[in-house]
Amino acid sequence: MNSETEKQILNYVKGKAVLIYGPTGCGKTFSVHDFAKRHNYELIELNASEKRNAEAFGKLILSSKQKSLFRKKKLFLIDELDSLRGRGAIPALVELIKQSLFPVVLISLDPWKQKFKTLRKYTVMSRIRKPSYLQVRKLLREYCIENKISYNDIALEGISRQSNGDYCSAFNDLNTAVVDGKLGSESLKYLGKREKKTEIFEVLNSVFKKKGFESFDELMGLNMELNDFVFWLSENIPIAYKSRNQVAEAYYWISRANQMLNRAKKKQEYRFYYYASLMLSAGVSLSGEASGYIPFKPSSRIMKLFRTKRKRGMVRSISGKIAEKCHVSERTATKEYLPFLKFFASGDNLLDIDEISFLKTI
Repeated sequence: MNSETEKQILNYVKGKAVLIYGPTGCGKTFSVHDFAKRHNYELIELNASEKRNAEAFGKLILSSKQKSLFRKKKLFLIDELDSLRGRGAIPALVELIKQSLFPVVLISLDPWKQKFKTLRKYTVMSRIRKPSYLQVRKLLREYCIENKISYNDIALEGISRQSNGDYCSAFNDLNTAVVDGKLGSESLKYLGKREKKTEIFEVLNSVFKKKGFESFDELMGLNMELNDFVFWLSENIPIAYKSRNQVAEAYYWISRANQMLNRAKKKQEYRFYYYASLMLSAGVSLSGEASGYIPFKPSSRIMKLFRTKRKRGMVRSISGKIAEKCHVSERTATKEYLPFLKFFASGDNLLDIDEISFLKTI
């Protein structure tokens, strides 16, 4: 947790929670616990293992208006925000933020989800980035010294690199590898390989700021469909690149990748996905190297699809009924029949009541 985030909690403004987000294992929850301990706060935590519905938040609202029995300042921590489910849970959480006399801290992996759109208006966001292996190694060394564990620098470096910026995984591996209070290079044989997972913002940063195949390796660790990644990449190319030539070349590689994705779908030959991945990562990366901070934004197309989900469902429902009665495909019904129905239902009084009644008798 940086000093700016600490100031926001210490100088709490009613109606504004602090939303801390970042990848798994980067120390989000630990930093809040450490802050509460250093500043003598009574920490009231609600995580995924507990019931988190409107009723639970209602009880927290009552508690947020009362002083602590121990004469301490309170700090409300809502951990694992991404797993928050249940009807009325988010509106109740917003109400807690509005009414609480004490700081409220939220922790999330991905605060850009559509369900958090309203919630984000009542938060100040603070990002914790994935630590480098050097930062992980430093913390592991301090832990070994504090707990009198005899360690080997090569072993520490191996664990740090394998953790991929995940403090929790690094400490788990360290405790697994320690034998009789000693950590040697031979201890690493007890550890298996960990699958590397990457966040979307890290992949975008790698594509725009690194050259060649480094971005391809990052893309391979991304848990996202390539078609969705195309939307993200297309949206952020004009933000990352300032030169027209760079933008044009980047979109050229995206068009080539789309050709590969279409071939994979039509021919059911999934080797084309490999070529598409190369074009979306190394191809776009070779278009140019962006500099400075890039304010990435989510794909507007995905957001639009989410907003129009109900409308598209209604179109499918009407087209399905037309297709059944007229013995045509749903696609034909949508393209050729639905526009006529829309025209006749537009309310322009094209037909009078008698004419409509007559049509029903045909």
